Amino acid sequence: MSIINIIKEWIGLELYCKDSYNQLASLSDNPHAQSMFKWLSETSGKHAEYLKKAAEILGESLPPEVFRPKEPAGIRQARNLTPVKAVYHGAKGHLKIEEEAIKTYRRLAEQVENLRAKEIFQRLADEEEKHHKELSNLIQTLEKTYLALKSENSP
Repeated sequence: MSIINIIKEWIGLELYCKDSYNQLASLSDNPHAQSMFKWLSETSGKHAEYLKKAAEILGESLPPEVFRPKEPAGIRQARNLTPVKAVYHGAKGHLKIEEEAIKTYRRLAEQVENLRAKEIFQRLADEEEKHHKELSNLIQTLEKTYLALKSENSP
């Protein structure tokens, strides 16, 4: 897949994450989790803008239809879960997306020669590592607080 096509795909994925994190914030009654999910939502939206900027730096003008949320492959919507379980399973699903984002943005940073675009991809990868760390910490906290969660499979 070309660099521009990867950028287009990840704009949609970042916008999906923006919406999904916002939904997770609304499900949680924990102020720390709400704040974290709102931060993740906001930065995911910014990531889509950074990707647009990288495409422009690389000489591409992206059409409006690129800027629509795109649900990642393999995501199953959880039904009839308690808010705690929905937040837990949502965080675990997003952990996988963040891992893939880190790999993708690092790979893009290695592939592009334009220094400004390279810097954007490196910054995105660094920010995704922060997201991954925060989600991992939240998952661990939920597993310690709600012991039964750890033994459950994702929906």
